[in-house]
Amino acid sequence: MCSPDHPIITEHPNNVFTVNINFQLLGRLCLAGPMFLSFVQAEEAVTRLPELVVEETKLNEALTTPSVEKAQKRLQQIPGGVSIVPEKTIRSGVTSNLQEALSLAPGVWTRSRFGSDEVRLSIRGSGISQDFNTRGVRLLRDGLPVSEADGNVRPQLIEPLNASYIEVYRGASALEYGSALLGGAINLVSPNARTRESYPLRFEFGADEYLRGQVAHGRVLNNGFDVYGSLTGIEQNGFRASSEQETVRFYSNVGKRWSDVAETRFHLDLQDNNIELPGSLTKQQLETDPTQANAGSLLRNSQRDINMVRLGVQHSVLLHHGTADFGVSYQHLDTRIPLSFAFLEADQNDVSVSSRITQNRMWGNTLHNLVFGGLAVWGDNEGDRFRYAFADVKGSQSRDDDDRAWGLELFAQDRFALNKNTDLIFGAQLIHASRKTSETPISLSGLEGNGVNRSEYYTGVNPRIGFTHQLNNKLQFFGNVSRSFEPPTVTEFSALLDDGSFEILDAQKATTFELGVRGTLANLTIDLAAYYSRIQDEILSQEDPSLPSGSNETVFSNANSTKHNGLELGVQGELAPRLKLNMAYTYNNFKFDDDDLFGSNELPGIPQHFLRAEVMLETPSGFYFGPTLDYSSDWYVDFANSFKANAYTLLGAKLAYAINNDVRLFVQAVNLTDKEYASNTAIAAFADESSSLFNPGLERSIFFGLELNMPK
Repeated sequence: MCSPDHPIITEHPNNVFTVNINFQLLGRLCLAGPMFLSFVQAEEAVTRLPELVVEETKLNEALTTPSVEKAQKRLQQIPGGVSIVPEKTIRSGVTSNLQEALSLAPGVWTRSRFGSDEVRLSIRGSGISQDFNTRGVRLLRDGLPVSEADGNVRPQLIEPLNASYIEVYRGASALEYGSALLGGAINLVSPNARTRESYPLRFEFGADEYLRGQVAHGRVLNNGFDVYGSLTGIEQNGFRASSEQETVRFYSNVGKRWSDVAETRFHLDLQDNNIELPGSLTKQQLETDPTQANAGSLLRNSQRDINMVRLGVQHSVLLHHGTADFGVSYQHLDTRIPLSFAFLEADQNDVSVSSRITQNRMWGNTLHNLVFGGLAVWGDNEGDRFRYAFADVKGSQSRDDDDRAWGLELFAQDRFALNKNTDLIFGAQLIHASRKTSETPISLSGLEGNGVNRSEYYTGVNPRIGFTHQLNNKLQFFGNVSRSFEPPTVTEFSALLDDGSFEILDAQKATTFELGVRGTLANLTIDLAAYYSRIQDEILSQEDPSLPSGSNETVFSNANSTKHNGLELGVQGELAPRLKLNMAYTYNNFKFDDDDLFGSNELPGIPQHFLRAEVMLETPSGFYFGPTLDYSSDWYVDFANSFKANAYTLLGAKLAYAINNDVRLFVQAVNLTDKEYASNTAIAAFADESSSLFNPGLERSIFFGLELNMPK
């Protein structure tokens, strides 16, 4: 960060300014991304230059994947809510799914739907009513989209153990990656052989026959190549009936260092996911026997089976005054999803091409840090819907679907110093997207009926203005005003009306105001952000009221006007010598704004308050132990605000013992009081005691783990 305590400009008696720069450190500055860099003439008078952090590029560093230290410095310059989840936090206990990995990231709401990798994910109310998959948050791996071309995200495909750290960009903070979504973006940064100090051999086991393992290894070769690979496997019966999971994931990357300033990295991700879906229960069923499955899901043996092949290529170049990053990705999904209302099969292909360039230039007397680039995406989904012959046996085909989506995004951002303590940031994104779907009904005799074709184009311009102000050498104040623009996904954009006709949904648009502060107080690191969003045409979903409750079929609509506001707080540090606190608290206030049907009701699906806290004692002998606390307030499960899920408080504990730097044992207990509660819920327009909307949370369980760090 720019700091008056670290000046780089010296005034001489003749009133000429000179700049002191350590040129031995020049290479690492370029790799640091958006940090300020310029070549300044010795005779030129300047108003103020941001602090230059210039470092040497080392051969044991990867240009394509910056270190966590460099990422932290870069994120400190963003005028909005950002956070990093380091690998140590991800691996501190059981890593059963993405919920565990992101539980201590403020503002991020993650809940496993059924105790497996089937996870709900939302930031600032993004996709608030969507009870499967995710929208409104861009998911990235090393800056390349994992999100599908239409913005749909499948969190169940994320392997947290294949991340060296995770970057969370809340709201407009994600503009540096071209994202102008309400929720922002999450970027998983991959390990590689150049940056790894050791390679993990990890084994977890515990309640409900839970097993999870990882083996990883890599090598840096003499010809400029480096190779890394990881194999993970998951198997569990689940605490509910019909909630088994069997998953195998292989991830690998190969890097080629062409020179000190150029590197290419190839990524390969192969997955076979088989996840049973026990379905939602009524509130009475949850309180009576939370381990049971929904009758319809049990009858059809509902599950989500997904095979994935994903290829990615990155190329990074250090420029004289910045960096250039280019990427291409291809993802193929083969899905088989029997649900209570139909048997679904699909083949999906998504392609992305992206660029991101950082340049540092003097304009007049001011140094400007420029970030600009683009993203082009294309996706095609060919799906088939089948009837059931009986029970869970697939019958004849009932519909043939062909969905297409493409989009083009261009973005640019400028950062410059207003004075010695304050930087201003201006940016904007332009998006143009297309959605198209074709549905052809097929009769019992196999004859094709009259198909229905629908398509729409969406165009938006999304500006952002922000600032960072260094209050002192420990605290920074920041703020921004931004606009977000979200076209509906292919599944959402065509809404079925009561008369059987279809209506094309509008894009969701929002204006967001954000203020915050971050830094250190005493021995604690503080990250606090408050925001207010006015949203037009928010895309909402609910269970199809024409089908039995718990069917999992949803309908979509645009709300007229809604409001989202909240507060996000992260606290880390020492409460006393060796006693460490790690806490994330989030307050949500999401409401309709004078809706014709629902007035000013709360938007259902996410609690107003949720908290995760850990207090851990580290002893000199290598022990690490302490309690964990999870709290959630109650929340409505319907737009009419007539029915609620109960609040809950969960107590847990962690115990770890580091035998040495390479061997660590750990134990984690969850829900020690065996509380019966709903971890998350589906959404209805009007709910009552008969509504199957509640997904039980994990019962009292204990898990064990062993991790060996194998040296290079």
